[in-house]
Amino acid sequence: APTPGQAYGQALSHTQDNALRGPLAQAAARTGVNEHAWAQVGEGYLIQSVSTTSDGGAQLFTHNHAKPGDPVGPHAPYHFAQVVLASEDGTHQITLENETHSRTPIPADRLDAIVDENLDRYDEGQLDMLADETERRAETARRDGSDPAYTARLDGFARTARALAAVHEAEHVRWHFTEDRPEHALAQREVDQARARARDAVRSAAPVLDDKDQWFFRAYSKRPGESAHAVNAALLSERSPAVSNPLTTVALHGHTLRPDQRTVRFAEQQHTLSPEAGENLDALALSLARAALWNRANGLPLPAVTVTGHGNRSQASGEKRAQAVGKALG
Repeated sequence: APTPGQAYGQALSHTQDNALRGPLAQAAARTGVNEHAWAQVGEGYLIQSVSTTSDGGAQLFTHNHAKPGDPVGPHAPYHFAQVVLASEDGTHQITLENETHSRTPIPADRLDAIVDENLDRYDEGQLDMLADETERRAETARRDGSDPAYTARLDGFARTARALAAVHEAEHVRWHFTEDRPEHALAQREVDQARARARDAVRSAAPVLDDKDQWFFRAYSKRPGESAHAVNAALLSERSPAVSNPLTTVALHGHTLRPDQRTVRFAEQQHTLSPEAGENLDALALSLARAALWNRANGLPLPAVTVTGHGNRSQASGEKRAQAVGKALG
């Protein structure tokens, strides 16, 4: 079935002729979503991209209709933010978030800037000396049985120094020829290839952490434009957001118990709990207490618990065992 990403995103956008934004904002205020979503400590935000549908029926997260002009390309299907700290007046909060999984690789121009910075700092001779010294350190580390990751890092630094020195060498050759000579074009191609190898060496020697390993704190507030929705949607900023056609809600997972059945065993002809059974009930009581406190604070019904006792065809024995369990949970 078609997904409403285009219609929803267009209603969300801040274009001047958008007559749907007002009604959408009113609906968001009534339901507590988007800019009106406000999570408490222990809760979180789910910023969900609302997808569009291709002509073939495929689900797409490439078109962000909420922000006209946003480049067409992959966006994260969703993003989570866990609230870990809040101000006393309840107007500001800090979240812990994981980097989204739509980040593109380091662009070539940024790597070029790193290459240029090193070429300006070190001449060819210095880079060769640095490579020689690093290779000796790597060889010594291998002989001493050092951590392979450490020796691999040294090898990467040495290769990078060699690659940077090769750029210097290629540029020196190019300077011998004026631009009107055919040799200049060949020399320029050698420079371009040397720079490409240097970029690859820099990227390999100093890899960026995987997205899943990158965590950060972020601050939100109740002031206009500073909510979790406003910051992540980036509708009024120039940057491209990680999500497309975003719908922001408060995530409450973990505050309600799943339907569960626990078996508490009694020794034959016994009506008191064993130490093992007591530990099992302690864990259940803790879960019940947490859910009950949260439900009460949010106007929801308290968790329901039913205790059923069995007594080998003895109703009295079953009742005593049920009473013992109920008292322990009490």
